[in-house]
Amino acid sequence: AINMGVWHEMSLQKLWRFPLAYRIILLATFLVTILFDLTIAVELGMVLACFFFIYRLSKLTRISDVSAKLSSKENVKIWEVYGVLFFGASGKIEDLLGNNFANLPDVLILNLERLVQIDTSGLDGLVHLNQKFINHGKHLLLCNLHQQPRAFLRRAGFISQVGAANVCLDLNKALERADIILENKK
Repeated sequence: AINMGVWHEMSLQKLWRFPLAYRIILLATFLVTILFDLTIAVELGMVLACFFFIYRLSKLTRISDVSAKLSSKENVKIWEVYGVLFFGASGKIEDLLGNNFANLPDVLILNLERLVQIDTSGLDGLVHLNQKFINHGKHLLLCNLHQQPRAFLRRAGFISQVGAANVCLDLNKALERADIILENKK
C-alpha cells in the first residue's frame, strides 16, 4: 500500500489549494482506508460529501426583503427567494418573519424567480407562513414560479390553498393583485 500511494500529491502545499470541505473528505477517507477498510472509507466519504453539499446549498439559499427597491406601496412587502428551498434552508422564511406578527404587511409577495427547487420541508415552511397570514387576515402572493416549484406546489395542493388568483405570472401582476386586495380591504 505504501508503494501504491502517490505521496507527492498529498503534500500540504497541494492540499491547501482545496477548500476545507474537500480536504476533510480526502483526509478522512484516506485515514479510514489505512486504519480500517476501503468500503467503510468510501461510505464515510460519501456521507461527508452529502453533509457538506447540504451545508453549502443552505448557505447559497437567501431570502431578502426588496420592498424598498421594487415598490413604494404601504402594507406590501416583497421578498425574493434565491437558490433551493429544502430542509437545510426552510427555516430562513421563519427567520425573516420573526415573531413580531403585529408588523405583518397586509400583502406579502414572494418573488420566486430565482428559486430553482423546493422540497417538502420548503413546502412546510410556505404552508406555515401562509397559515400565519391567514390567521392574521393578511394575504400571501407568489410570483415567477419555475416549472419544478410550480408543479410541486400544485401537486401538494398549496396553490389551491393560497388561491390560484394569488399565484401570479410576474411581479407586475402580483403588484396589481396586491392593489385589488388592498382596495377590497377598505
